[in-house]
Amino acid sequence: QAAANYTVTYYTSNADANAVPTGNNPIVLPNTYLASNNQTIWVRIQDNVSRCFAVTSFKVIINRPLALTIPPTLTLCDDGVLVPLSPAQTTFNLVALANPQILNGASAASYTIAYFNSVSESTSLTGIAIASPTTYVNLTNPQTLEVMVTSAAGCKSYTQLTLGVLPVPTPRTNPTALSPKCDDNLDNNVDLYEYFDLTLNAVYITNNQANVTLSYYHTLADAQSATNAITSATNALVSGDVYIRVENNFVNSQGSHCNVIVTQPLKVNPLPTVSLLDAAIHPNNTYQICQSPVSSGAAMFDLTTMIPELLSANPASNTYTTTFYLTAVDAASGTNVISNPTSYQTTAPVGATQAIYVRVVNDQTGCVNGK
Repeated sequence: QAAANYTVTYYTSNADANAVPTGNNPIVLPNTYLASNNQTIWVRIQDNVSRCFAVTSFKVIINRPLALTIPPTLTLCDDGVLVPLSPAQTTFNLVALANPQILNGASAASYTIAYFNSVSESTSLTGIAIASPTTYVNLTNPQTLEVMVTSAAGCKSYTQLTLGVLPVPTPRTNPTALSPKCDDNLDNNVDLYEYFDLTLNAVYITNNQANVTLSYYHTLADAQSATNAITSATNALVSGDVYIRVENNFVNSQGSHCNVIVTQPLKVNPLPTVSLLDAAIHPNNTYQICQSPVSSGAAMFDLTTMIPELLSANPASNTYTTTFYLTAVDAASGTNVISNPTSYQTTAPVGATQAIYVRVVNDQTGCVNGK
């Protein structure tokens, strides 16, 4: 059927559409008619020759675009990875960080969000959206992006998003190692924990910067998340390298102060291990010899022959100095050493025992165990 053989007119009521001979009160400007949502429009199709007509209707559904506001500036701290550093640049995950702010509670499943570098790109039919919004690197600092939000019905709304990169502190990241300590904090455990003043390099690390704060952590993960900080940094019980979080006063959109993590090297050296003598040869940890038939009663001992057994649990890569004493106090202080350990004559009568105390010094670390 040729469209030219018919006249199509539109009405706001069924009665007007069916009025004879040509209908009443037709919509005068159907191409620019201002309709309301869910309104019924009646259509009269009339044969130009026979004047016969038919009437049908349809509903007008108006889908609304999402009402948008301009979200707060999205700020991240300069991660120092990207160069050049002017302007400061970093990588933004717009999907994770900006989408929730833009939707402001609306369902993410109902809308598609696209980001553009300019207004012309966002409003042009041929505009190209940012291809990788999860790994977007800002071009300027600050930078304003255009945002287009499209509903499932195809309705579009627009807003802007400003990105900002905040400066991080510039501490010195190569502090000298703290003086090593031996594991002798009197806790009677081989735990390799000792007390250190972690703040000794604080002035060097801050690098003359104002408004920076240092906090100290046992692990890198804790330093990165700013959790479980060491509360007594000047007398901290630690076992190895400590991580220092250097913060400035700039706070990013996630509520974190911009920071740099500095590793503070330190080491706790183990004490030498003094083992018991082989029980199968020396029961009760006793070094025994037979009395000479011509001896007057006193026995002569070579104490140094016990050194391999005493040091058997220590790493072979280290060397040790072993000395012998008559009292535990002397062994601990290293005074009144037995001067002739290869030919020591005991003062105990035959059949009796005499206690000998051993002091072992690790020649590499200087750590001492005396027992």
